[in-house]
This record gives sequence, structure tokens and C-alpha cells, in this order.
Amino acid sequence: MINSGSSVTQTDEAGCTPLHWAAAKGHLAAVKLLLDHAPEAVNIKAKSGNTPVVLAKQNNSKEVYHFLTNSRTSQSILSLLSSCATNLYARLFLWPAVYIPILVFILSRFSWYISLACALLILFLSTRLVSKSGKQARNSIMMGTFLWSHCYSIAIYKARILPFTYAELWWFHIPFYILNLGFYECYRRLVFEDPGYLEFSPSDSSIMIQDLKSGANFNRYCATCLTYRPYRSKHCPECGKCVLKMDHHCPFTGNCVGAGNLGLFYLNLSLYMISDLSFFWLCTSFSVIRGYTTGGIPLLDYFWILSEKEPILWGMLCWHILHFTWLTGLWIQQTYQIVTNLTSNETYNYKRYDYLKDPATGSYYNPYNKSIVENIHEAFFESPKEILAKTREFPVKPENFYVDRYSYLPTNADKKSYSMKEL
Repeated sequence: MINSGSSVTQTDEAGCTPLHWAAAKGHLAAVKLLLDHAPEAVNIKAKSGNTPVVLAKQNNSKEVYHFLTNSRTSQSILSLLSSCATNLYARLFLWPAVYIPILVFILSRFSWYISLACALLILFLSTRLVSKSGKQARNSIMMGTFLWSHCYSIAIYKARILPFTYAELWWFHIPFYILNLGFYECYRRLVFEDPGYLEFSPSDSSIMIQDLKSGANFNRYCATCLTYRPYRSKHCPECGKCVLKMDHHCPFTGNCVGAGNLGLFYLNLSLYMISDLSFFWLCTSFSVIRGYTTGGIPLLDYFWILSEKEPILWGMLCWHILHFTWLTGLWIQQTYQIVTNLTSNETYNYKRYDYLKDPATGSYYNPYNKSIVENIHEAFFESPKEILAKTREFPVKPENFYVDRYSYLPTNADKKSYSMKEL
């Protein structure tokens, strides 16, 4: 309706705009969409004198209330920092800047069980912050955790490791530096670039109206975006848009992973793990060069020697080991999904999707899984436009099945319809 020219500031008999109703009902995606087209609507008062912010608060719509009062948080790190005095999400972004050095200090000075207790306490506080502030707060805390931990790692690396090892290991430091530049460029693109958003078009509107008139299945359209969704697409409530071949929403980037950036996400993840392994090796080399050990000892001995001689560096090393551990699992999962042409959404929710079922038996079947080479080519080299062409229609067309855009029906079956479940 917006794209057809409808006014988003039109009021009803009570003086309420669509934004008033969206805020009162707690529909964050609708609030974002309306503010995109009319930012001034946030200040319009109904006849009762209430603004959308007031209605959101009265109806206990926490996410909408924080979003409206903080005037739409930008993903830009600079804007988060500059608005930290008044912006809730900016303050949550800065929270890891406080707890990470505290946790590293505790790791370097106290026993492991005290450190574990402190880590659990910090995790509990962060969880409480998210629960009180809404799902959008998760992005701020996770992005802050990711970026601030790297800032502290770079500071420790330049203050301790680089000055003592560059003369002997310059040949390693230079590619290590280039590796990290590539990693940060990938991360920047993951934060700011389009992951494959499906945009509303006038043709979608006309087709939708025709389908409604003909009584066709309506579940291929997003009720929020009103866009026609190809198979494998999904609406992201945090981004407020439908994403083509959506994999998952990444809280560390505050953005979705989909057809437009899946290969970039995998590359960024791989660079991160290589960077962590390089950091581990530099720490062991640092121990030898500093004379803490002569080398040739078990890896665990390097770890304990470093804890005695360089406690702050050791604390940061523990932090990197923690990250590397769970990232290894994520990397293995993403590798498997790329070579089998699956998404994380499909891996966890495959029972919901009829296109992942063999129409004859109802058992699991992935029609998009071709050869390994073809699957890798799609993930890294095919454009969203090419993937869109592959996923607009139902992928499986057995000879004894009639297939259209909306459902499949066996030719020898009765009139019962086997409709697609909502994506």
C-alpha cells in the first residue's frame, strides 16, 4: 500500500496514524517500515494527546518503545559511540568495553573457579540487559563483545608481542597484519552491505491482488513486507525485511546472512580462525624469544608458563581460545551446509518446509543439493539474481505431480490441497 502511494501519516477518527497502531500492537517491523517513509510520524499526536512512543509504553511494547525513544539506532560504530550518552543501544555496545578487561584481569590474577564464577555473573547480567531491552539489544552487546575484544587483543599484541618478536619473526608479522586487514574488511562489508533483501515491487502488489481474487494460496507472500517470497527465503524480524536464501541473523554483525553475503560470511569466519591460530603460535614464540622456555616442550606447558610470566597476555589468550572453540563448531557446520547446499534455517527447521520433502514419501530430500562443485559455486560466485531465478518456483516436479507456485497436488489424489507451510 505504501508503494502504491498511500499516506503513512493519514489519521483515523481518533487521530491515530498507522504508526500509532503499530506501536500500540508492538509490531517492530511495521514501525521501522513506517519510519523509513515518514520519520516525522513519531512526533504526531492523536486526539488523546498520545504519541506513538506513549502508546508503546502504555501497552508494554518494550522493543518498540526503546526503538522509538532512541530514534532508530544506526549500525555505524561511530554513531554508536557519539550517541552513547542518550542511546540505549550505544550504552549496551559499550558494556563489553567494561567487562572484557575486567574478565581478562580476573583470569590473570585469580584461580580458574573464581574466573568461571565471574564469567557466569557477566553472562547473567548481559542476559538480563537483553531481556529488559528487547531482542535488538542483543545485536549491540554481541557486536560490542566482538569488536572490543579485538581492540584489546590488538593493543596487547602491539604492546607486548610485536616489540619483542618483530626482529626475528617479521616474515610472519607482515602477512599476519594483512590477514587481519582482510578480516576487518570482510566484517565491514558484512555489517553494511545488503545480504539479499527482497524489495517490494508494484508487480508483487498486482499479482497479490489477482491471487486474492482467484482464491489462490496466499502464504507465499510476507504479511509484513507484502513481497512475494521465493522458496528458501524468510522474513527476519530483527532486520524487518525478507532475505533471499536466508541462512541466519548474525548478532555479531547486526545483519543477516543470505544469498548476497553467504560466501563472504564463510570467508570472514575462516580468516578469523586463521588469525586466532596465528595468535596462538605468536604467543608460544614470544615465550621462547623472551627466554621463558627453551622450546620443544608440550603445548600445555607453554600455556602455564605464560600464565605465570605474562598474566594479561595469558588472559587474552584464554579469551581467544574460548572464541576459537565455539567458532570451530560453527565453521564445521557452515562447511557442511555449503557443500550440501543447505542453510542454517533449513538445517534446524527442515520439517516445516514441504520443498525439503520427497513428495512421494514425505521423507527428507534436498532438491538443491547438486555436486559439491556446483554447491560451492552457488555459495561463492552466483549473484542473488541467479539464486532468485532458481528459487521462485517449486524445485521438485515429479511426473505424477501437478506443481504450481503455491502447492503441489498428486494427480490421483482427491480435492484436498497440500499447501506450502508459511516460510
